[in-house]
Amino acid sequence: MTTDSRPAAVRWIFPAGMTRQQEILASAWVLVGIQLVIRSWSVLRGWFYSDDFIFLEDALDNRLGLDYLFTPHDSHLMPIGNAITWGVAQSGTYNWLLAGASILVLQLVAAGCCLLMLRTVFGDRWAILVPLALYLFSTMDLDAVMWWAAAVNVLPLHIGFFLTVTFAVRHVRSPGLVTAAAGSGAYLIGLLADPRGLQTSIAVGLVLVIFYTAGPLWRRPWRLLRRAWTLLVPIAVLSLAYVAAYAATTTSPVASETAEADSLGTARTMLGTSWLTSLVGGPWRWTTDNPPMGSTDVPPVLHVAAALAVLAMVVWAVRRSPRTTAAAATVLAGQLVVSYLGLTFGRALALGADAGLLMRFLGDSLPVTALALGLAVLRADGATLVAREPARRHRPWAGWAVGAGIVVLAVGCIVSTVSFVRPWHEPYPARAFVENARASLQRDPAVIADVPVPDLVQSGLSFPNNLPSRLLQPIGSVLRTSTAGNDLRILDDDGVHQQAAIRATTNSERGPSRGCGYRVGTKAADVSVDRAGVPLFWWMSISYLSSADGEMTLEIPGQDSRTISVQSGIHTFYLQGDELFSDMTFSAATPDLTVCVDQVSVGEIVPVG
Repeated sequence: MTTDSRPAAVRWIFPAGMTRQQEILASAWVLVGIQLVIRSWSVLRGWFYSDDFIFLEDALDNRLGLDYLFTPHDSHLMPIGNAITWGVAQSGTYNWLLAGASILVLQLVAAGCCLLMLRTVFGDRWAILVPLALYLFSTMDLDAVMWWAAAVNVLPLHIGFFLTVTFAVRHVRSPGLVTAAAGSGAYLIGLLADPRGLQTSIAVGLVLVIFYTAGPLWRRPWRLLRRAWTLLVPIAVLSLAYVAAYAATTTSPVASETAEADSLGTARTMLGTSWLTSLVGGPWRWTTDNPPMGSTDVPPVLHVAAALAVLAMVVWAVRRSPRTTAAAATVLAGQLVVSYLGLTFGRALALGADAGLLMRFLGDSLPVTALALGLAVLRADGATLVAREPARRHRPWAGWAVGAGIVVLAVGCIVSTVSFVRPWHEPYPARAFVENARASLQRDPAVIADVPVPDLVQSGLSFPNNLPSRLLQPIGSVLRTSTAGNDLRILDDDGVHQQAAIRATTNSERGPSRGCGYRVGTKAADVSVDRAGVPLFWWMSISYLSSADGEMTLEIPGQDSRTISVQSGIHTFYLQGDELFSDMTFSAATPDLTVCVDQVSVGEIVPVG
């Protein structure tokens, strides 16, 4: 009878007869399954937000083709994301089930690719579960995964990175055209996902030069090129081609020449707060002023505790294997510096240093962080620089300490994840507004004034995408919007359409005709308002009584004439315009038509009540 010499915990979990490799892989896929369950709960109960609506609008306006796929969105050249969003947009009105499913499929593929990379670099050992768990459960990419518009960029970017590392390492171990082609193809996936795919070449290059090339440091790049030119040359060509395509098609979203970069502030928020705390389960608390999106809001005590915990881990790694820890830190620093510079001289110019508190700007750094963690303390198979593995010592307290640390980290990750996700499951402003507008228009069809929605629904910086005609475009034919028409309705702050009215900054005097005001018929009628009260961008209401359906003409000096369709009876015609004025002339354009204009009001259009 053979004695099972495995540890008791292992014997309790895994049946006899399983190999060590099978036990490790089973454990890894259990972790992946747990993450998929958590992400399913998080994502499928969420909904569209901000740029998601813009993607849906653009997809409905365009046919699927190269021109559309390579049309940039807000500085992102993202053919893969465009393809995904086009498919979801064509599948039905606000089809979140399919959008959420696309996130989960990408996440599952990315997790599998992460495991493949770790097995390739470090082999099948229990320790690879640590960097795998960091990738699976860290909040570093939670922001990017919950937001569909970011997820369709970040997750393919992760897939491209993991596969590029996998095939690059295989190639330097055993050069061949198959691994070179696979590595180049993987790198192309990252480029087609997002411009940040270019950063993959930096991280992969540093890994190959530092860990997989022998000799003096200054000679290593040349030696690596001679050894792996069939991989490196295609990657260089793809990079140059992408940069050229990007420069030809994409402009920077930040065109400010006067804004100054807050370099220290951004470093403090991005690296010293968001990245640091996410390593140990943070940030534990998020802001709630822009639902559903939250930025890190770390309690000071926990911030200090996180810094001490990270410092302790660094000291432990340095004592365990100083050379590989320094080398891994170099790889990680290369990634973080590029991400930091991109944020500092990009979004942070418009958003300030607080942009660093948004985790999505670290989404591309999570895969590199997980890889660097492994490189610091684990032996990389086939590498010229390998981690030192000290002889094992019997320390009864070590197991309890590790277990306690895992529990603390797990609780932190759960708290941070749940607190971030909760607002996405609630009727946040954008979600409530769109759902209310859809229900309101289906229940009671009406023509809606095409005016910007509240900023918490869609930012005014996205104009004209914050207009109902754009935001609600997926609703289809039930949506009718206009900037001129009779008895217009307007969406209130909740998305329910109400009768429109003008919050007047100036009104005309009552007309001279008793019981009619300004009579428009055989003769024209001149009406005046106070020019000082006319805003640069205005709405006008014309309250009238018409003898029949017909048309009259509105003439404002210096502006194109406007044709106003009138309806029999008492109505109010609303009209949007710009430029200052004071005088206007109404004349009948339909024979035998008489219109009594009661009053003209100019100002802002608002819902009644």
